[in-house]
Amino acid sequence: MLFSSMFFLGAFLPAVLAGHTLLQWLAQRDGAAHRVWQEAANAFLLAASLVFYAWGEPRHLLVLGASIGLNYAAGLAVASLRTGNRQHRAVAVAVVLNLGLLIYYKYMNFFMDAAGMGLAERIAQPLGVSFFTFRGISYVLDVSRGVTRASRSPLTFGCYMALFPQLVAGPIDRHPLLAPQLAARRLDCEGFAEGARRFILGLAKKALLADTLAKVADAAFNAPAQELSWTMAWVGLVCYTLQIFFDFSGYTDMAVGLARMLGLRIAENFNYPYIARSVREFWQRWHMSLSSWFRDYLYIPLGGNRRGSARTAFNLFMVFFLCGMWHGAGWAFIAWGAYHGLCISLERFFPVFFDRMPRLLQHGYLMLAIMLGWTLFRAPTLAAALDYYGALVGLSTPGEAVKEVLWHLHGVDVQAALLLGVLFSLPTASWIAQRLPAGLAASPVFALARTAALAVLFAVSMAPLAGKTFQPFIYAQF
Repeated sequence: MLFSSMFFLGAFLPAVLAGHTLLQWLAQRDGAAHRVWQEAANAFLLAASLVFYAWGEPRHLLVLGASIGLNYAAGLAVASLRTGNRQHRAVAVAVVLNLGLLIYYKYMNFFMDAAGMGLAERIAQPLGVSFFTFRGISYVLDVSRGVTRASRSPLTFGCYMALFPQLVAGPIDRHPLLAPQLAARRLDCEGFAEGARRFILGLAKKALLADTLAKVADAAFNAPAQELSWTMAWVGLVCYTLQIFFDFSGYTDMAVGLARMLGLRIAENFNYPYIARSVREFWQRWHMSLSSWFRDYLYIPLGGNRRGSARTAFNLFMVFFLCGMWHGAGWAFIAWGAYHGLCISLERFFPVFFDRMPRLLQHGYLMLAIMLGWTLFRAPTLAAALDYYGALVGLSTPGEAVKEVLWHLHGVDVQAALLLGVLFSLPTASWIAQRLPAGLAASPVFALARTAALAVLFAVSMAPLAGKTFQPFIYAQF
């Protein structure tokens, strides 16, 4: 089930919000039986999350259940062993089992194809497997490090692993953030309204900006690169650069908003990544829950930057090589990860060159580096990416593909999405909000106007859903 489906918006979400609100109200009202009602609310949330997952992936519900059971048991085992070699072995077993599950379902087809032994029956990848596997690994490691306590409640732990707002495409929240909230949280009208606003803005990002820009990006990347002019190749790449940001950040806004309506605060995942001035800073602003995961559970344990230049370069390369593999089982994704590792290594070892650039030039370098990387990310194969690079530098003969890209580009909706996409990929909204008169921002008239604008935005965003032109979220495939 996707956040964008009519069933989710018209039936599932209202039913979940109504049921959870009732149980949470009873938990907040009945002090003597607070824990009982809170467990009931968590049980309801877990059941709803499993229904959400099973709606589109019924055969993989057992995989999710196995992951929950494995990590719940591993957490208790690691906590009971406390310290020493036995605990280390228990942690190692849990991590290996988690990675084994991920490797089997996500990479086995790729490995067998690379070895020339393609499987007759392809192994289907469970939805969100990369996300809930990493959530489980971080939990076991945090228990072993004493960062969090092992969860005694299977209901609370199940909610942590499978909470439907973040199940399919993150953020990859840590147990210390969610566990206290699942044990005790409060619903209030202000938080619910804040969540609804965030959800609507995320839906608009996806439906009105990302999917509109996808028309041009798809036309460019799906066409034979040899038939693209260099101008249309760059136009397609610019559109994809904006599309993937609004697609993924839109999903995150919807997830954060849904969680807020349930009385929970989950991690932010984006902080205007395209205003960065280096690839390193970009990763501090893009998919922040993933980049911090790799930092805390791989880069630092490998030694970080504490063991000399050569080891630091190796650690950076390994982190981004695996980051590329995490995103997808294919040579293009691996090359994308290695490319980012190379960029960050160069920035680190030649700081005099990069740091002395004028700020505008730094930003230009960042956008060029990221866009060239997105070519690897978007192209279906590594060979297709190389062909697209050829088109970007004019090594192609323009043909029919140019006409299709131009046809989409002439659309008023695409032109508006391009303009708004550039504006709102920057902190434009924050800049405007900071300059509103204090009295106006707090006035009832402003609140009413904002509510009316959000209602119109929601209605307009629903149109693609009704017309069945809404595309799946890009990161849902990972």
